[in-house]
Amino acid sequence: MGNELIEIEYRKKFSVTEQLDIVFKYKRRIGVIFLVLATAVSISAYLLTPVYEAQSTLLVKMGREYMSRPEVGDKTPMLALNQDAIVNTELQILSSRELLEKVVTTMKVENLYPDIARNPPSDMSPVNAALLRFEKGISASRIPGSNVIQVTFRHKSPEIASKALNLLVSLFRVRHLQVYSDPQSSFLDQQLQDYKQKLTDSQNALERFKQSNRVYSINEQRTLLLKQQMDLDTALKSSNNGIYELQNKVLTLRSQIKSVSAADAHSGAPETTSVISDAKAKLLTLQLNEQDLLKKYTESNRYVVNARKEIQLVDDFIKEQEREAAVRAKTGNPLYQDLRRDLLRSEADLAALTARAASLRNQLASVGSEMRTINMTEQQLENLKREKAVNEKNFEVYQDRAEESRILDEMNRLKLTNVSVIQPADVPLVPVKPNRLKIVLVGLLCGAAIAVGSAFLTERISRKYNTPDRVEELLGVPVLISIPYHKG
Repeated sequence: MGNELIEIEYRKKFSVTEQLDIVFKYKRRIGVIFLVLATAVSISAYLLTPVYEAQSTLLVKMGREYMSRPEVGDKTPMLALNQDAIVNTELQILSSRELLEKVVTTMKVENLYPDIARNPPSDMSPVNAALLRFEKGISASRIPGSNVIQVTFRHKSPEIASKALNLLVSLFRVRHLQVYSDPQSSFLDQQLQDYKQKLTDSQNALERFKQSNRVYSINEQRTLLLKQQMDLDTALKSSNNGIYELQNKVLTLRSQIKSVSAADAHSGAPETTSVISDAKAKLLTLQLNEQDLLKKYTESNRYVVNARKEIQLVDDFIKEQEREAAVRAKTGNPLYQDLRRDLLRSEADLAALTARAASLRNQLASVGSEMRTINMTEQQLENLKREKAVNEKNFEVYQDRAEESRILDEMNRLKLTNVSVIQPADVPLVPVKPNRLKIVLVGLLCGAAIAVGSAFLTERISRKYNTPDRVEELLGVPVLISIPYHKG
């Protein structure tokens, strides 16, 4: 076991020695190959066309473009997007094909990419080919943890790189204003004029209504009418109570007078005067005469008619004389006279109270009508006031929005945006590629590896036996002695 380890270590040491022998054996070849490859790589590195990178940084501020402004209602603007969404949106605008194409067309293909202008591709237009190359050369990214956008552009010419990038940033700011602008000035002005006219019409309608209905203070008028209604209602109730009492009193007095008259009639008939007796005798004679005339003539005969008229006259005279006699008999009764006077006063008071109650009812009806009229007037007045208030509010809202829109239009005209250029693109002095030192170092390493590898490959495919181990490995017999060879 120990002998085997010694043999393995010996073979490893010999293998390293063998490899060094190979390197030294082919040192000239290795040197030539290394020098050729290193020279070729170095010359190629210095012959490569340099590419310059222009760089610009932009700051995206949270400002007016990202505010959501309602049309009507809440006047407080709100931030429509969050910070990440805003920056991502700006990156999309910055890298939009339309914006890049505008840069290409502005600078012209022959200035931006002369080789494409000289030899345009057959499958597309020179502008499209230049646009594709421009898209590959442009790069825009957000610096993590900030609102800063870094834009770079690579080109063979440092002047064109900086010029194209600055033009892109300038067009981007203009495009930014176009995207976020709200061209509503004319619309808002028209709406403002419409609501101004509506407000004027509603104000005039309100004034005309007040003047035509003599409306000055609805609440004061209602208060006065309510007080008047309460007073009239109280007076009417008092009058109705008085009428009820007087009606009962009149009925009582009439009943008492009737009782007194009946008592006087039972106490003795009024004295019959000679006039009444004569008149009754005359009436009897005329009635007998009428009977005799009816025997001779018809009822339509003038003699019969005249006789009946005389009978009626005498009968009326007798009744009148009897009434006067009865009155003369009653006037002598003090109780009857008192009752009669009370009855007359009560009837007069009852008639006055009845008339007053009728007047109060008419006044209450008039006050009620005025109250209904005031209620209807108040409703119409409130509708007019509400219409005026709505028009006034809309006018104020559109006035504020129109003024704000005019300010925004002026700010857009002056190109005042919330995207600021922190660092414009300067003309780069050092190319970003090729990295000649890196290429040369890689070329040297690759040349050395290829040169050494070629030496080992040559040794591997060679039929010569240069070491005793190689002979033992190939022939399978031990080597007894080896003699080094030296050229004489």
